[in-house]
Amino acid sequence: MNVLIVVFSPAGSTLKVAGLLERRLVDRGHAVQLLNITGRREIFADGRQQEFLAEQVKAHDVICLGSPVYEKHVEYYMREFIKGLPRPDAIWGRWAVPFFTYGGISSGVALSQAHKLLEAGGRQVLAAMKIESAHLRAKKLKTCVNAGLPGDEALPYIDELAGRIAACADSQPAGLSRRVLNYQGFREKFISALLNERFMHRHKYGKLTIDRERCVACSRCVAACPIQRIEWAAGKPNMDGRLPECIHCLACVNACPLEAISFVNGQAGWAAIERVYARVAREGSLVRSNEQPRNAVYPLVRPSV
Repeated sequence: MNVLIVVFSPAGSTLKVAGLLERRLVDRGHAVQLLNITGRREIFADGRQQEFLAEQVKAHDVICLGSPVYEKHVEYYMREFIKGLPRPDAIWGRWAVPFFTYGGISSGVALSQAHKLLEAGGRQVLAAMKIESAHLRAKKLKTCVNAGLPGDEALPYIDELAGRIAACADSQPAGLSRRVLNYQGFREKFISALLNERFMHRHKYGKLTIDRERCVACSRCVAACPIQRIEWAAGKPNMDGRLPECIHCLACVNACPLEAISFVNGQAGWAAIERVYARVAREGSLVRSNEQPRNAVYPLVRPSV
């Protein structure tokens, strides 16, 4: 069986899970192609997703898609990527497995949303998985939510997912109810319905800016941007041109060796975020979702006997 794993991972947590899943599938004797699309200009800046995939993707039976959860949803650029996938054919398999990491606040409706997107593209979802991880924005703060995650606690779930992929893909699996992904309570689903990721990034979060006097044009921020939205102007990186498309992952902030990148309102912006994450660490969740279970595999088909 051939498996394609496509992963978008600004902070590295989802890529770690993808690597572990790859290893478990290879151990079971399956051929696996791991394709990390994080920071690929062809996809996120140049609008060449179809050409990129045609050049890179090998024939497969199952496609696994990994991404972090953003604002309780499938991250915007990953949603667009899934929508742009070719429909199943001789190259592109008809089975799909979405898996997501989330930073301890809530997995929201990401799994059910991914299921609908993949189904609309002509695929049948075998299973889905959520894994709790360290929050990507916590690297720059004193308060670290879920430090060290994902760790060994994630391995049983990754093993289970690999086993379900192996068991189902070589048979004619029978469908189960999709209601298994409808695990959130009314409050969490209501909050998820209110949140719009792009609106939050454009209007709620402080804009990032570069101190051009301090910047030495090392280009580390440009290389670190997972959606390739930092451009060059007058010999130095410039964020002003495409700020509305920034996903506030802070990869550029963490990459800058001189701390030349910050919010427009400087330390006040960091202090506001620090208060939010201190509350998350203290209460377990920003909106008291207290999601249980924290990690899980949700089967959507069962192997035929």
